Amino acid sequence: MNPTLYNIANWLTLGTADTVKGAVTPEKSLSLEHWLDSLGVVSIAFGAYELAQKYAPAMMDDVAALKMQRLKTLRKSTCRKMLLLSVIPNILMKAVMLTTLNTH
Repeated sequence: MNPTLYNIANWLTLGTADTVKGAVTPEKSLSLEHWLDSLGVVSIAFGAYELAQKYAPAMMDDVAALKMQRLKTLRKSTCRKMLLLSVIPNILMKAVMLTTLNTH
């Protein structure tokens, strides 16, 4: 067996590449091997779908929670900046008024 990319991928995926190839382009149409390969592909697809249904919502919730946490942090820092920006002019205005009153 020569080490082509197909053979390496087939070995790494435990024969999944041959199963898909046998289901999509069978040597003998509607043979037992073709039916078994088709059943194998359907089983793999169903397993992947079930796995995605089980773990994807949890991952989506984690992503949503991370976004909310970042948004809250951003809002807090923005509120602090806005508060600081609103306080600084008042302090400066009072300082100017005090200095003008003290000079007269």
